[in-house]
Amino acid sequence: MLAEAQVFENNSIYVYFLSCIVIFSYQHFTKRQKISLIYATTIAMELISKYSWTLTLVMLLISMFILEEYLSDDKVKCELLGNVWYKMIDFTYQFIFIDAGIGIVINIIVSDERLCGFLREIPIDGFYGVNIGILLITIHMLNTSKFGLYDFQTIKRHFDQFDGKKIMWDSQELQRRFDIMVGLEDKSYFDRENSYNWFSVEFLKYKIETYRENRAWKKHFKAKRSWRYNLKCIWRLIKRFRLIRYVINRFVEKFSESKWSIDYFFRRLKMKIRGCSTLEMQLIRNIGIEKGYDKCIIRRKMFEFVYTYIFFNGLRDYYENTQNSKRREFKKFILYVYLHSIRLNMFGNDFKTIDKLFKKDQRVEQWDIDEFYVAILSLTGAPVTPKRMVLYPQVVNEIGIDLNRALAWRNMIKDFRITEIEKSDIDETKVKRVFYVIQGKILPYIKDGTFYGPNDGRNDWPSYGWENCWDFAREVYWHIWCDSFSNRTGTDDDMMRIYHSLEERTITPENCRKYLGSAEPGAVIRICDEIKGNDRMGKNKHSQILLSRDENGAAIYESNDYKTSIQYYTWNEYAEHYGQYKYFKYIKWPNLQK
Repeated sequence: MLAEAQVFENNSIYVYFLSCIVIFSYQHFTKRQKISLIYATTIAMELISKYSWTLTLVMLLISMFILEEYLSDDKVKCELLGNVWYKMIDFTYQFIFIDAGIGIVINIIVSDERLCGFLREIPIDGFYGVNIGILLITIHMLNTSKFGLYDFQTIKRHFDQFDGKKIMWDSQELQRRFDIMVGLEDKSYFDRENSYNWFSVEFLKYKIETYRENRAWKKHFKAKRSWRYNLKCIWRLIKRFRLIRYVINRFVEKFSESKWSIDYFFRRLKMKIRGCSTLEMQLIRNIGIEKGYDKCIIRRKMFEFVYTYIFFNGLRDYYENTQNSKRREFKKFILYVYLHSIRLNMFGNDFKTIDKLFKKDQRVEQWDIDEFYVAILSLTGAPVTPKRMVLYPQVVNEIGIDLNRALAWRNMIKDFRITEIEKSDIDETKVKRVFYVIQGKILPYIKDGTFYGPNDGRNDWPSYGWENCWDFAREVYWHIWCDSFSNRTGTDDDMMRIYHSLEERTITPENCRKYLGSAEPGAVIRICDEIKGNDRMGKNKHSQILLSRDENGAAIYESNDYKTSIQYYTWNEYAEHYGQYKYFKYIKWPNLQK
């Protein structure tokens, strides 16, 4: 018997791998069942042999690597991950996060014979019992995991359903929709030609360049607002006895909103982490994760990092080796698949994928551009509110988004007039004008997180503050022109400087048509019962911003003591509504002095 035991010990490695081969070749076992048997065989081999835990771990890793990367039932995975480096990365992730590898490594270390000798007080039966207990827990964790992935064959099927030759890659309309996706979700997308997540040199270069551009813009912004301007603002606050009140109110506001709390910090951190997801990371987690999306955050994030790298690189190499037309426009092809694979849920209206929002058999380039803008806005999971719709002025201006039509589409989706089955068309005659674009700037505007525009569930837009119409006009004017105006009449940028008599400045329908009808959109309007001096002169006084004008009237943006509003007035209505102020004191805009 002793001789037979010695023979077994000398050949335990051979017996171990022979056992693994038998397990591998049994077709009726699932992958998890095979791994469970390999784990049990590994621990049994270590307990009856005198090999160190390091050698046992090496043998386990070799057998698991062969099972995962070369004997896998997922033939597409073996085909795409032809690079040994990709296989090593895939195996590392699978072993740690899918195969409960940490548990079996701990089990191997605990099973080491030298540990048994070190813990002399523990009976040998108790030592074996601990090892068997850890093994059973590991196998239980393996077979009851809350996190699961689809195989490569299932993931690749999302890409195989499209014929790259039939997609109109040169279409300008298709590119416009891609630009919306990139502008809203991942501005670095086309700058990262060979990388697919933000853990890359290309992404780092992009962030450095963006930082430099933002810094240069801030320097320009600060240069515009000179120290003299800042001193004037401080002096005005002091003179009005509002500085102390302003500081206290800001402190109370910060405190009440918990901006300094730990809870706020982690909410912001969570938003930042979500914002770091590239389009490829969003795609791979949506088509690659079978279960545990919301519960297993760490495993999900690691999956995004690992598989955006190995899957997309492997797929690109596959297309290149097969001379597939998808390789020439690979980055665009990923976006195309994204649009047909990402789940879309708006206001509880589940479309399953984005393409279900639009009419059947419509090509991507035929999708309504404004409706598409609303759809991409909803991908973050945040409600699509009017406030969120104005957060991307560059995209809106470059692509030519009509925000008023987009808001109408959004309301139709919210009211379930557009579902996966029903596809109602927008009534262009009923599109209400809420948004305006002047000098590339969108109005209504946002200041310090407050949106002075339409809010869901509220009849009135928030007021800028008690008797703060001039401050409101000043801020909106700066928002439009990146410039300030003085509070005195008769300056070079004042169109009223050539009119001196009270009769010429009286607020009448004829004068409204004459002055407002020829003023530039974005101009500041000061109406008052006094035309001389600065803006402190007079008892009745009010400031407004001109948004648009036509032959019949003008749209005015203003804030009074109770609300902020955009209202269209005919010339008669304007004179009747604001006649109490008596005169036009000044109407200013920067381009007037050029």
